[in-house]
Amino acid sequence: MRVDYLVMARAATLGIIPTPANRILPAEPQAKQLSKRTQFFRATSIGMVAHAIKTQGAGFIYRQVLPPLIMNSFIGSVLYTTYIFTLPVFHPAFTYQKSRTFPPPPFPAVFMAGALAGAAQSLVAAPMDSLKVKFQVQDLAHGGKHKSMASFAITTLKELGLKTVYRGFALTLVKVQRTEEGLFKMRRMLTYPN
Repeated sequence: MRVDYLVMARAATLGIIPTPANRILPAEPQAKQLSKRTQFFRATSIGMVAHAIKTQGAGFIYRQVLPPLIMNSFIGSVLYTTYIFTLPVFHPAFTYQKSRTFPPPPFPAVFMAGALAGAAQSLVAAPMDSLKVKFQVQDLAHGGKHKSMASFAITTLKELGLKTVYRGFALTLVKVQRTEEGLFKMRRMLTYPN
C-alpha cells in the first residue's frame, strides 16, 4: 500500500493546477504543441517534477512531494520491522543466528510473520489510504482551501475523525495480509532455494 507522490506533479503537468499567478482563475489544459522529445520527458517522473517546479516554484517539493515520500518510507519500515520481529516467534532459530539462519524458516512461519506484518502495515496505512482516496486535485487547485497535502490531511482528519478513516479496514486488512504473505513466501523461496 503506497501513497502516490506524483499526483500533484501529474496535475501540474496536465495544467489542472494553475500557476501561482493565475490561482484566482480556473486552470485550462495546455493548448500549445510540444515536441515529441519534450512530451516524452514530461511523461517521466523527473520530467513531471521538473515541470511542476518550473510552474509552481521550488516550494512544490516540500509541500507536495516530500509528505507522501515520508509516508511511504514509514509504511515500508513498519512492514519490514514487524516481519523481522515476528519471524523469531514462529521460527526460534532465527533469533540466534547473526546472518543466514539454518535451518531456513518453514513456510508456515514465513506465512504467519508475513500476515502479521501485513496487518501492522494495514493498520498504519489505513488513514493514509483513506486520505489518498479523499484527496482531490480540484479542491486543492481551485478552492485554495488547502495549500499542501499535509494541510489537507490535517483538516480532513479533524473533520472526519479516526473512526471514519478506518471505514472499510477489514477488507483492506485481508487483501494486504494475503499480499504480504505471498511476498515474504516468495522472498523465502528466493533466499533458500532448496
